[in-house]
Amino acid sequence: MPEDAAHLIASAVRARREQRLDDAYRAYQEAAEISRSNGLEKHLIPALVGLGQIERDRGRLDQAQRHYADALALCRHLGDPLVIAHTARHLGDIYRESGLTDQARTLLTEAIAIYRHDLDTKVLDLANAIRPLALLMVETGDVDVARPLLQEALALYSALNLTAGVAECSDQLAKLSIV
Repeated sequence: MPEDAAHLIASAVRARREQRLDDAYRAYQEAAEISRSNGLEKHLIPALVGLGQIERDRGRLDQAQRHYADALALCRHLGDPLVIAHTARHLGDIYRESGLTDQARTLLTEAIAIYRHDLDTKVLDLANAIRPLALLMVETGDVDVARPLLQEALALYSALNLTAGVAECSDQLAKLSIV
């Protein structure tokens, strides 16, 4: 059974990458059902995250929040810090997009704290957690907090040579200089 769920998740990832969202959603949904019915929490998490990603792709943030919140609860139960951080970061960003400022700040701050303390953290994961918190601070007018976060994300994206991240952080910093 675990192989079935893993195979479905791999198929869903491919389908999403190919923009076949309906196929991806069905595969993630089936993987979630198999995982739930067989108590495969490790497979249920990526299935729920995948469902959440697709709902986010489709602009259905309420549904995306539900799937990610369920995944985060399972992550906390299993206790893998980096999986918790990754899921919290995505849910926090969805909350930010939904205008749920307090929930977004809490989860993004938690994700950053985990990433900063785990030696296995990838630089990109840290940058991708700092950026939405910085954007949230810009959106809420907390420029004094936003500026150093944007500068840190900019430095991380620069170190990785990721031009899109560099451009976004640079643009946001330029806007803050005008304010």
